Amino acid sequence: MVFVDFLAFDKHLKANYQTSKVYLIFLPDSYERREVLDHIHSVYLNYEKIAFEAVEENIPKIQSEILSPSLFCSEKLIYLDDLSQLKKNSLTIKSMPPNIVLVGGCSSKKHPLSKNLTDQAVILDLSKEKPWDKEKRLGSYLQTLVAKEKKRISPALVTMLFEKVGTDLALLKQQIDKLLSFAADRQEITEQDITLVVEDEKSQTAWKLGEEIVWQNKWKFSVDQVDTSLFFPLVAALRHQLQLGYQICSLLEEGVKDLASHFPKVYPNTLKKRIAEAKAFGKEYFKEGIKELYQMEINSKTYSHSFSAYLDQFVCKLTYL
Repeated sequence: MVFVDFLAFDKHLKANYQTSKVYLIFLPDSYERREVLDHIHSVYLNYEKIAFEAVEENIPKIQSEILSPSLFCSEKLIYLDDLSQLKKNSLTIKSMPPNIVLVGGCSSKKHPLSKNLTDQAVILDLSKEKPWDKEKRLGSYLQTLVAKEKKRISPALVTMLFEKVGTDLALLKQQIDKLLSFAADRQEITEQDITLVVEDEKSQTAWKLGEEIVWQNKWKFSVDQVDTSLFFPLVAALRHQLQLGYQICSLLEEGVKDLASHFPKVYPNTLKKRIAEAKAFGKEYFKEGIKELYQMEINSKTYSHSFSAYLDQFVCKLTYL
């Protein structure tokens, strides 16, 4: 049984935990997979939780834990993370013993478990979750965390939090902890709390990346690290850097000597560096870069939301301009 919505998965989990013995979690973020594991374990609270890295050398230990009775606990929940490291059918368990629950985690649906085990599994598949669905899921989760502390945070303020730090759950939980402490005896987290406590890390990251991509042709983010909260601020940062380069080249062509008066907000040392780099790249580089950026932005709003793929393609084109 496959679920692409966490709430539906959770409802099934709580209603059928006595008969379900195998769970598969398909989620790109390893921290989020562990959070789902902890949630499953909260339902099987009396089970001993045993975690293994899913690598070939651990297979004998894993099979022994599944098939051998425990001296300390009769019921075990065994978690295998990153199943993609295993060879196909390397875990040969025909059926799960009645006292064992097996939970497997993987970043995508490509996993090596046998068809027999997969057919038994209750699957949470968030491997291709849309960015807005992820924000909705994480928003609900964050509001639940706040409610457990007998406080409230509005959906609008959760959105504000996403805009500031993105959708990295580990980072979001850190910020929620800070906000809960800052709110002290108050029952509601306010916009002012977020303004005072939460640094705008996404914007800072986007600005730094924009500089590295345009001036150094660097790009090292992986697919699961780029969402709407980073992509669109990064597009704005890229546009600023490309326009800066284009303006510098245009002024140099016109024979302008005092460029500092045209860029009063750019530090003198930074401007000196940018002038040298702009001369090396040439005006055409920035002009074509602006065109490619415009096309990338149009595509991202019209077609699929493979933001990292769009950026990879953009950087490749920029590199060869």
